[in-house]
Amino acid sequence: MPHVALLAFIVCIFTVSSPCSAQTAEWVTVRVKRGDTLSGIGKRHGVSIATLRRLNRRVVKNILRPGMVLRIRKKLKRTASKRTKRERKRTPATSRKTQKRSKSATTPAKKISHRRASSTSDRRRKRAKRSRQRKGQWVRYRTKRGDTMNRIAKRFKVRVRDLRSNNRRLKKVKPHRRLKRGLRLKIKRKSTHRLIGGVQLPRIGAGYTRMRPERSWGTPCTIQLIQDVYAEFDARNPGSVRGLIADISDEDGGWLPPHKSHQRGVDIDVSYYKRHNTPMRGLEVVTPESIDISKTWDLMRLFLNTGHIDMIFMDYRLQAALYHYLRRQGYTEAQLSDWIQYPRSRRDRQGIIRHSPGHHHHLHIRFDCVKTNDPCRRPATALVPEARERVKPRIIRSTDMKATPLQAIPGPLPRQNIETRHTTPQSNGK
Repeated sequence: MPHVALLAFIVCIFTVSSPCSAQTAEWVTVRVKRGDTLSGIGKRHGVSIATLRRLNRRVVKNILRPGMVLRIRKKLKRTASKRTKRERKRTPATSRKTQKRSKSATTPAKKISHRRASSTSDRRRKRAKRSRQRKGQWVRYRTKRGDTMNRIAKRFKVRVRDLRSNNRRLKKVKPHRRLKRGLRLKIKRKSTHRLIGGVQLPRIGAGYTRMRPERSWGTPCTIQLIQDVYAEFDARNPGSVRGLIADISDEDGGWLPPHKSHQRGVDIDVSYYKRHNTPMRGLEVVTPESIDISKTWDLMRLFLNTGHIDMIFMDYRLQAALYHYLRRQGYTEAQLSDWIQYPRSRRDRQGIIRHSPGHHHHLHIRFDCVKTNDPCRRPATALVPEARERVKPRIIRSTDMKATPLQAIPGPLPRQNIETRHTTPQSNGK
């Protein structure tokens, strides 16, 4: 008997010390009221709909009727023993943090200087990483509130289609829709050229008007040549409408959407001239019938005579009109073959004036003054002669009459013998 009493006493002690360790779940009965649903009851008691249907076979197709009784197996909170195990797992991490804090408080001056040196090396690595990113490396970006594909593309100077191809999650997203906050995107920056020591074109000058001030930066030689050419054109064509200058380059250079070029400050977009001295409201589309080909050629000829023109992009149909005009003015086919791509194929890469799609409303002129310190020297003689001086007939002046031989001077006209007829009146003899 004493052994039995001792055994009962030990069992009682264990049951009192851990009363919740034996029980892990509790059954609850719920009476359905009007308006109740399985999802509402499940949320109220922390049970899924599948569990409710498995424990209550009477529920068919999630239909509940008022007065039905449902059985719910409600899970209890975790036991104290499991909590202690979790606390044991967490204690090493907390102890490590406290150890680090204590070590940092007791670190000597040498270790602190070593940490400072490591921080400077980290800064150098970050700078090198940024420079690599500028040269065309990959960039990691996390979206912020209000970001769209258009804004991100404009910020990093990339195209929306490149942003989509590098991030699969953006393939079905529209460019103007806001993106979810916190998305990690991969962006590859293009290795673009830079403009160093750029100069901004003045807003109004002799013969021209600037359209976009934020896109009117170029090398010093390019800006000087533009001003000289338009000033000479204005002096040769008094009363003409002003030409429009659109895009040159950004202040720091680089990719200028939507152009592939205009990165180094040596490319300019200028307007054509229309017939009847019609003012241009912008870069308007011109046709062979509406273009003032004489003024346009005069401007192009002045640009070519600077000696710093690499290429001029012009629409192929307008090239045909220009070619036939210059043939009528007296230029030879050999001269025009060096200047104009027409009548060769559009894909032929001969001639300074070439075809490129999208140049039916503006001329694209590219200079060769890439460096900041390039000299702006112009040739002494004109590379492209003026057509009017070549075709204009020679006029004989009074000073030239002494040098001409006598046989070349026509003499006086000979006198003509004019017969005079005298008419006598008829007499009637009687």
